[in-house]
Amino acid sequence: MAPLTLIDILSNEYLLLHTTPYLLPTELLALGLCSHSYHSLITHSRSVWRHLNLSLSPSPQTVSTAIAQRTATPRYQSELHTLLQKPFVLRDVRTLVLDGLPVTVELLHDLLNGDRCRLQLLSIRECNMINERQLMQLFQYLVRPSRETPLSLKGCYWFGGMDAPGGIFPSELKPRDTSARGRFVSLENLDRGWVGILRACERTIAFDTRLCTGPRHDQGDGHFLEPQVANIRLAGDCSGCGSSPEARRGVTGLPKVVYPPVPLMSSDIRVACKPAGALEKDVLRCEDCAKDRWCERCGRWWCETCVARDSDKVRKLHLHRLHFWPSLWGGGRRKQEQD
Repeated sequence: MAPLTLIDILSNEYLLLHTTPYLLPTELLALGLCSHSYHSLITHSRSVWRHLNLSLSPSPQTVSTAIAQRTATPRYQSELHTLLQKPFVLRDVRTLVLDGLPVTVELLHDLLNGDRCRLQLLSIRECNMINERQLMQLFQYLVRPSRETPLSLKGCYWFGGMDAPGGIFPSELKPRDTSARGRFVSLENLDRGWVGILRACERTIAFDTRLCTGPRHDQGDGHFLEPQVANIRLAGDCSGCGSSPEARRGVTGLPKVVYPPVPLMSSDIRVACKPAGALEKDVLRCEDCAKDRWCERCGRWWCETCVARDSDKVRKLHLHRLHFWPSLWGGGRRKQEQD
């Protein structure tokens, strides 16, 4: 029997599906130049371009340098647009990662409208050239009630920080830990209009956050708060009652949230929305709903009911913060409090 060749191995769709996500687009295109057989494989197999990550750095340079070079180079924008316009890419790509690249809303509009591209997962985190207002208008247009065809896009990573490319974590970029809690979204300069966009996309497109579901946002609450984007992930259940307001109210069908990192072997929204391990019972809150109820050091938190029932919990929480976070208060103040 003749020995297996590389083309024989890659012709297996299962192996191809589990191999190509680890290769750079330039490496896939170079492979297609080796022979007619490889070119046919790269351009005709629907498994090659299913997961396309263009944010990967082809050399072991720092992420900040790579992003700066790409953003400042008009040629890269042209190459990016050219690659995404190739028929076999548009036909097959289902997960597209463009984190940190000089992407424009015009390019996203071309990709997300029409029948040429059937994207299911999109990641555009830290794409600083995107006009935020125009992006919100694009999402509003995508989920319009008068839409004639079903929308293929199911999940979008936009609010969080980008994943480290190639698994390399340079000094200025901390590794992403999917089990980490606390502030996972920066609200600095975040447009207030995202509240309406998240609400409009609630049952259609899942983002990497959602609107806060705390009870203080209910109209009947005495301390009613306007809807806000959730930016804090609280660990598990309340440390007082061992439950959460959502569980006690029997709330089901909460808006889905996509969790980082972007799935590598699947473009299914159910996989993207499946949290790792203990994250499944975590609670997402806005800054106002977590204030004075959450210890930023140990991650413990108390629901509104427990705090109202025992006001000492608030005092203990402040003392807990003071003991473990003296730098936030200053050494002199800490000594004064202890005295």
